[in-house]
Amino acid sequence: MKRTIGTLCLAAAAALVPLGATHAASSHVAVILHPAAQFKSNAHFMHVMGTAKVRYAKGDAYINLTVNNLPMAASIGKRAYVLYAGDGAMTDRVGALHLSGHMAGVNGEVMMAKVQNLYVYAESNAQDMHPHGTLVLSAMV
Repeated sequence: MKRTIGTLCLAAAAALVPLGATHAASSHVAVILHPAAQFKSNAHFMHVMGTAKVRYAKGDAYINLTVNNLPMAASIGKRAYVLYAGDGAMTDRVGALHLSGHMAGVNGEVMMAKVQNLYVYAESNAQDMHPHGTLVLSAMV
């Protein structure tokens, strides 16, 4: 009887190991983006807030960003908002935000094992691969 219980416990523990490994391979992180220092006192950006969800899987980071109360980029003399992700060594473009009223969002993927920072820049060209415009929102992951 003792052997049977011991064997069953060992089998149950062995069955849980693959479940724990799959859970660790795909982790989620939620982040809140806030306006950059130069826009904190600007009336257009007073109530702007963004939330991002970062999911890691197999060396890639999948990012889903939603921003509320974001004014048109033309209000600061630019054409589009672009999300960039940084890992400390490099910064990579995630995608251009799609605006609908005062809401904006973007889904994208970057080849980074760990994202440290998220930046939203107002750019003159939505296809820029590196940030050249004005920093609007940022967050540390």
